[in-house]
Amino acid sequence: MNCVRFLVSQSRVTSGWVWIAGCALLWLGCKHEVPTPPIDDNPVVVPPPCDPDVVYFAQDIQPLLAAACAQPACHDAANPAEGIRLDSYSGLMNSPESHLVVAGNPGASELIEVLLETDPDKVMPPPPASPLTAAQIDLIAAWIEQGALNLSCEECDNTTVTYSADIAPLIANRCATCHSGNAPSGSLRLTQHSEVVAAVQNRNLMQCVERLTGFSAMPPSGALSDCELEKLQIWVADNMPNN
Repeated sequence: MNCVRFLVSQSRVTSGWVWIAGCALLWLGCKHEVPTPPIDDNPVVVPPPCDPDVVYFAQDIQPLLAAACAQPACHDAANPAEGIRLDSYSGLMNSPESHLVVAGNPGASELIEVLLETDPDKVMPPPPASPLTAAQIDLIAAWIEQGALNLSCEECDNTTVTYSADIAPLIANRCATCHSGNAPSGSLRLTQHSEVVAAVQNRNLMQCVERLTGFSAMPPSGALSDCELEKLQIWVADNMPNN
């Protein structure tokens, strides 16, 4: 109904309080005809695309901490050493060690100090696990300097998967802490291309990371992301080139 046209036509033939009351009621009725847009109580939140200048906790830091620190009998959720959990952002930031991570100040953060420690009784992760590389420690320091934020991004470019750019960093971040050094877990080293290829061919590496029934779930600290797993699957399907 065209409310305005109807009200104007009525005004030409009607006057007084009856007209005013009638128009008021009609106007209220017309207002109620306007549909109210639905309210979405559960909007879909899409992470922003990854910025190469930003260090993301979910994509860059958590995998490192999970592989190197959040292992059973160390800093996992079940029995965290000294009450320090490194299996999640909340566990890290709510640590009983108040200076474990000092946002904006890597030099004052105990986490960086223990990662750089040279004393075998104090260094983390403790021997026989291999220490984090200088590049990995620098990445954690950069994250702290940027504010130690719980950021995530959305990006998975698997157009071209190479061993040097994709697989080697993935293995280093998620596997090499346990599978390197003089006493690698399960006597399985994963520090070189040939060792990774042998693990795929002879040690059921893909079945383990795909967490298939009957195989040991790897990494034990948490499953690979969909993007990480897809990179491995593409590389294996391409006959595992050392490119």
